[in-house]
Amino acid sequence: MSINEKYSNKQGFYFLKIISITLGILVLQGKFLWAQSLPPYRPFQSVWEGIQDIPNEQDAIIFIGGSIATGVAFSYDHQVQQYFYNHNRIGNWQVVGNFWGTGIPGVIFGSACVGYGLWKNDPHELQYGEAQLEALAVDGTIVQILKRIVLRERPNGADKFSFPSGHTSAAFTVAGSLMGMYGWKLGVPALALGVLTAVSRMDVNVHWLSDTVFGATLGYIIGRAFTIHHLQELKKLSLSIQPMAEADGSGVQVQMNF
Repeated sequence: MSINEKYSNKQGFYFLKIISITLGILVLQGKFLWAQSLPPYRPFQSVWEGIQDIPNEQDAIIFIGGSIATGVAFSYDHQVQQYFYNHNRIGNWQVVGNFWGTGIPGVIFGSACVGYGLWKNDPHELQYGEAQLEALAVDGTIVQILKRIVLRERPNGADKFSFPSGHTSAAFTVAGSLMGMYGWKLGVPALALGVLTAVSRMDVNVHWLSDTVFGATLGYIIGRAFTIHHLQELKKLSLSIQPMAEADGSGVQVQMNF
């Protein structure tokens, strides 16, 4: 089996496994939080609320821009494919890019943030880990649905699941969530790795340029939306109002947690 076929034939099943693992981690985390009497976490409800945060003005602008860029990229698909075909343009960097786009690094990092947040009682890391894992699960699901609707043939002809690029979308999901939660210091390196993933997918001849452009747009929007949702949840956790008994009557205590 050629390297092109290796990277394409089992992609759908592979991403479904990543989605299942991600959802499993979220469900187990929810059970753990219930057991510890911490603020309850309902993974499927949280995922649905995150999806509802996707349609906003800024994401609409990003989506329109990305869609236009995808349309432009269509006209250069064959030219770019010929540039990469059988030339091994980026050498061993393609291994790094292809692995980064599998979703495994994102699941590991998100799970580590959840674990650290639970261990140190750090709501910021906990919310970020949840955002990353939820975003990756939703992104992977949407990508697999789109692939089976569009049915675009890959450049190497291995199958008809080329559009959009799942690896690129997963990489930019991580980039979008990191940019939203931690800013440019982590966001910019993650974007660079996302670009490397996109180039790697073209370098191994399993995606067209337009596949990667749309995948990047979709992933970044989803990662950003789930980060916004969990930043809102973080603000809610920062303010707690509790009843308080006073000598001359009852009252309330307002506590800000930072």
